[in-house]
Amino acid sequence: MLKPRKRDKMVPSNHRVRTALGLLGGVFPRLLVIGGQLSHSGIQPSVSDFFHTTLRDVYVGLLCAIPVFLISCRGYRKDSGEWLSDDLIASVEGLSAFGVAVFPNESPTMAIETVSQEALGIAISPAFDLSSALAFFVCLGLFCYA
Repeated sequence: MLKPRKRDKMVPSNHRVRTALGLLGGVFPRLLVIGGQLSHSGIQPSVSDFFHTTLRDVYVGLLCAIPVFLISCRGYRKDSGEWLSDDLIASVEGLSAFGVAVFPNESPTMAIETVSQEALGIAISPAFDLSSALAFFVCLGLFCYA
């Protein structure tokens, strides 16, 4: 058990993690749009389509950083009467965000570009991307509801 003084010092640290997560979430789409306008790839129809542009490193990097913050941020404990805890929702949301980064959507060139496409097949990988994105957005909604 942590001493009260050490626990009090952890609260600002947790707040900083949540603040960093919020900043990443706010910067992520703006960075892709600005980068798309500055590059020859342009603005894509969906966020997942940025995987197949010169902004792939930014897209994958942020989608790997966001899950780290989501999974490491504990959230509030489950109160009586609640059916899901913030920690569980954040963990599932983090894993699904990582899934969006690892499993690209349909490739416009139909060329295998990742290990996941090679392992699953180029036709199946987009299903994992869509499933991960769906789980991510459902968890976002659950956060708002819970």
